[in-house]
Amino acid sequence: MDKLITAVVSIVLLTSFLLINFKDSLFPDAQPQQNMSTELQSSTLINDAGEAQHEGEQQTSATDLAHHSVAQEMEMLPPKLSPDVDDTRLWQTQTSVPSTYASLENEPVDRTYLKVNPDVLSAIDTGDEFEFYIPQVNEHFEISADEIEYHSNGDKTIKGQVQDQYGEGYPVTITVGENGSFANISTPKGGFVMESDNQDGWIASTVDIHNLQDFNKPDYVVPSQPEPSIPSPSN
Repeated sequence: MDKLITAVVSIVLLTSFLLINFKDSLFPDAQPQQNMSTELQSSTLINDAGEAQHEGEQQTSATDLAHHSVAQEMEMLPPKLSPDVDDTRLWQTQTSVPSTYASLENEPVDRTYLKVNPDVLSAIDTGDEFEFYIPQVNEHFEISADEIEYHSNGDKTIKGQVQDQYGEGYPVTITVGENGSFANISTPKGGFVMESDNQDGWIASTVDIHNLQDFNKPDYVVPSQPEPSIPSPSN
């Protein structure tokens, strides 16, 4: 009986030994394949992390580029009036007739009287933006001073344009002097004339002003000629 048990144990041990050796010989690459799979997963994770970092860098670069573009556009914008000038409107309307223009009240012209902003008139320089209101068409217009011309007598002429929605420009010319200002204003809704003493003023349609002219009268003045002196005859 003891011999039988010993024989069975020997057979079991031999069988186990053969199975272990057979497994190693039949699947020699099992462990390397597992290692390769682990390495592949690690490589994939590294690549994904690298791509995510690259996308983040691209987004950061795009954001920086957008900020730089906005900064460039801001630099290209025309400068505003001096910070000391809070109100960039050239004038505001007033209901009363200024005493300076009382004599114009009976003329058949649709005039609107103004209170002019002398700070804006004197401060405007090339590139400054300002605005004005045309009461006849109930509309505000914004303009940039494209050119400033200074005259020998101290006056200055401001030239700019009002642009419509299609980008077409309408010229505006304002001459500012010590004792008064005068403007010819073209807009998409017609032309207008402004006159002021740099405090009070008025604005009217150029058509109305044109209709005031009497073309039956000469538009020139013949200067008076001095009487010729006739020498007395000599004795």
